[in-house]
Amino acid sequence: MVKGGLDCETMMEEGIPMSPAIGGHKTNAGVTALPPQWVDDVDGVHLLLSDITRSMAILMSMHSTRVGTVFGKDLDDMEVKIENLTKDVTGECL
Repeated sequence: MVKGGLDCETMMEEGIPMSPAIGGHKTNAGVTALPPQWVDDVDGVHLLLSDITRSMAILMSMHSTRVGTVFGKDLDDMEVKIENLTKDVTGECL
């Protein structure tokens, strides 16, 4: 445990800068190095999950509206939109 009770791994996950004395890495020029690639990968996964969650909420709303609609001229259009959004969400998971 260092710096306010946080260990180095927790500090990196939280984006708290570390000094070389507590686990940071210095380059030859004395500048703290960039975080490892996995940090960017985790950020990308979080962004993707956020997009999927938002799309799923929209899709649930569309399904609810569709179930309540028996007749109407926009029925085919709504089904196409539902199908396209479903493909988008499942395509992001592959």
